[in-house]
Amino acid sequence: MLSNLYRYFLNSAARLSQHCVLCGVGGQGWLCPPCRADLPRLAAGRCPRCATPGRQGALCAACRQSPPPWQALHVAHPYAWPLDALLHAFKYRQQLALARPLAELMAEGVRHAPRPDWLAPIPLSAARLRERGFNQSEELARQLGKILRLPCQADTLLRTRDTPAQAGLNRAGRLHNLAGAFAVNRPVEGRFIVLIDDVSTTGATLAEAAQSLARQGARRVEAWALMKALTHGA
Repeated sequence: MLSNLYRYFLNSAARLSQHCVLCGVGGQGWLCPPCRADLPRLAAGRCPRCATPGRQGALCAACRQSPPPWQALHVAHPYAWPLDALLHAFKYRQQLALARPLAELMAEGVRHAPRPDWLAPIPLSAARLRERGFNQSEELARQLGKILRLPCQADTLLRTRDTPAQAGLNRAGRLHNLAGAFAVNRPVEGRFIVLIDDVSTTGATLAEAAQSLARQGARRVEAWALMKALTHGA
């Protein structure tokens, strides 16, 4: 099923400026207007704290009972076809040219969000960074910063230890896995910081990072993600 999609952009990054990666139509940029209009969308009514579908502008029951350690989560799209395939190609097939167009989708999703002091991408562990060769959240944050004219401080957080892969763990397992995994590397007291991640699944990674910033005196912490896996909760 993915072969038709990959056919259009795996051979040459230059195709991103010439052909739509989904249908192959040329001359309309990396994503033509009809394909852009067909992208999966989040429901208009979402919890402003965790982006879970619900009543317009109202906190969900989970956030009323136990709010996450960030003040807002802004997400551009659900984690669904075909965006999940594009993200997979970006992260695991080293299609770094996709960072800019994916960041453009993020920019659309956060256009009404308040502007922070700077963007702070979620860091990878040293082992994962060596394996992958780049940090996808950092690449997205740098491109997003250029689009929105916001500083990107990639060294805001450090990953203090390698953690096992999060895939397959529930929220409690992910929280335990990540406990103490981040350290703040620059002064954040009184600052408004936005965490940048590619996908929010359970929110465990963002929660641990946000708590680290809050403990160091950050005035406000928000999280911006390209996609949210809605089937797994906040």
